[in-house]
Amino acid sequence: MDIAMNSRRKNSLNFISRLFLGLLVTAMIFFGSYGALAAATDGSLEPNYSAAADKIANSGQEIVWNGISYSLDQQGILWATTITDGKPQALTDYRATSLALEGDRLYLSVPKSNGATIRSLDLLTNTSQDVAVMDGSIRGFGLKNQDIYYLSGDTVWLKGQEIVTLAGLERFELKINGTIGLFTANGYYIFDPNSGAMELQAEALPEGFTLSATAFSPRLSAPDSTNAYYYSNRNVFYASGYGMPNCTAYAYGRAYEILGKAPSLCTGNAGKWYDYNVNGGYYPYGKTPKLGAIAVWANDNSHNQGHVAVVEKINANGTITISESHYGGSNFLTKTASPTSLYSNKIFLGFIYILSDGISSETVATPVINSKDITGGKTITITCPTSGATIYYTTDGSNPTASSKKYTGSFNITATTTVKAIAVKAGYTNSYYAGETFTISSTEAPKASLASNTVIALGSDVKLTSATEGAKIYYTTNGTAPTTSTGLYSGAIKVNHSMIIRAVAVGPGGSKSAVKDFQYTVWENRFKDVKNNDWYFSDLAQAYENNYITGTSDTTFAPTGKTTRAMFVTILSRMIEVNDTANYEVTFSDVPHDTWFTDAIAWAEANGIVNGVGNNKFAPNNSITREQACVIMVNYAKVFGINLKNNAAASSFTDQNNVSGYAKEAVNAAQKAGLINGRTNGSFDPQGTATRSEITSIIMRMDRLYME
Repeated sequence: MDIAMNSRRKNSLNFISRLFLGLLVTAMIFFGSYGALAAATDGSLEPNYSAAADKIANSGQEIVWNGISYSLDQQGILWATTITDGKPQALTDYRATSLALEGDRLYLSVPKSNGATIRSLDLLTNTSQDVAVMDGSIRGFGLKNQDIYYLSGDTVWLKGQEIVTLAGLERFELKINGTIGLFTANGYYIFDPNSGAMELQAEALPEGFTLSATAFSPRLSAPDSTNAYYYSNRNVFYASGYGMPNCTAYAYGRAYEILGKAPSLCTGNAGKWYDYNVNGGYYPYGKTPKLGAIAVWANDNSHNQGHVAVVEKINANGTITISESHYGGSNFLTKTASPTSLYSNKIFLGFIYILSDGISSETVATPVINSKDITGGKTITITCPTSGATIYYTTDGSNPTASSKKYTGSFNITATTTVKAIAVKAGYTNSYYAGETFTISSTEAPKASLASNTVIALGSDVKLTSATEGAKIYYTTNGTAPTTSTGLYSGAIKVNHSMIIRAVAVGPGGSKSAVKDFQYTVWENRFKDVKNNDWYFSDLAQAYENNYITGTSDTTFAPTGKTTRAMFVTILSRMIEVNDTANYEVTFSDVPHDTWFTDAIAWAEANGIVNGVGNNKFAPNNSITREQACVIMVNYAKVFGINLKNNAAASSFTDQNNVSGYAKEAVNAAQKAGLINGRTNGSFDPQGTATRSEITSIIMRMDRLYME
């Protein structure tokens, strides 16, 4: 709150008493039920005014000005509530439908027969006057230099002249740069009255939307552990060692994410946030939920300890959906309830409106600079939340201007570099600078003894190493980013449940490597004839969990056993989750019509996956050979549009001349695609039996490489 606001607070409070005793206003027309529309001010003295800009006011249902909230209740009665004590006072005894603020004046829409009167109320002198009378059903209004724009039907009008018409128009907003924001159920548009151009800014906006620099987008899922708003030194709580999970670290990061720039929020305990904002005048505040607002609760009257969360959705049933984190608990969760019942054991202090009262910012949102590790450096990506903005950047540490290099796409850096960026859009104030220094480390990143993204045995040991001599490795297993304050690696990590091990190596000089993630899924081996270090163990675990394959008993798998042709085709039907195999008619003379494999073979035959062994026979009980498996897998890929890639160099098998003519092309394709390998002696053994362990690995390679 600026000095001018504080100097006028007493006058405004006196006005409440005077207005309550003798305010005279006529009745107002009802122009549509909007629920909790965004209010028309951002809390400053003249919220939409600067010396070089037009005066703008857009109607809504709540105004926060000079520490007082002016709002309309469900009956349309105007109430004034002093924010500090929360005591409401009725100012009118009639039904109003909307109000706006421009300077020291409230403007109200007052219904009359077949139309509406717009009346202004001077908050300092307690005088009022009618400023316009309009015919027709008026659904909303806005003022620009005392000219009144209003919405009737799907059209915005000015002095009886049509300004713009848009099907399904629900609400409009005058903007300082002369354009008009148009809101429909299908999206948000910007209309330029001078050129007649209309541009879609955002597709269907979320329920209860409001605006900041861009359309608000709710966060209903956890931010990635690499999200810099939450997990980097951009977040003052992260930088100070609080980290996550923590309600303050999360709310600060979420506010940073919403605004695209560092928020002016308290850096102390949660219970202090509301008082800090009220005393400092950083953002408007009140008891009405708004999207993106910070909700604050105190544990007791000291307002020292408490809780903060962020409003993500405002629901039609009066509840709100918040996102939050809890110290010692979850990094992220959402909760839906009424504002007063979310934490009934605490004192609800109110909301901090970091997005102001719904007025669209005329400043371009600050660009966001992100990086991704690549071999020998990083790939840099710069984005800007403001639609249509152009980004300019530098890599020499200097501040960028519109004359700097234009950002057209991601670029790579191979040495420590400071990247700065600015975003520019015609008719808007340039963004704040964004800057980030990226250090290219000479310390080698950690490696794990077990390959990442694999299924491993319960109780397996994962060993971490770094090729940099003398480097120390730090790691986490809870998804958070590793730092020198997290666990120091001192020996093998025993994996007793599915987890992600995140590790970083720190060299003798303090140089940090890139963070590496090693993800493991644990499978408790039930088969006595399968060892946890068998070459096919991971494939078997995944195939078994996916119900592609079963054991020969509850405790045996028979890895060296034979796989029949009928078994192989049945496994393929399970992989693709075929549910209509009974709709096909088998034609092979040696396939009965009532066996467990009949439907799968009929399905495979009808789709050209199998052709039989000749003489109208399929030989279902014969062991499938390695070359037959290749032919069927290649046919399978063709039928389902799977493009087999050259993932491996072509091999020259010692017995490649023994591959049957009909199978040569398929064997070559399957080998290069990484589906099948040769024997350890350099042969392929085309007519040899494909064992159960080999078939398991073949199908899982197809599943991993091409079907996920």
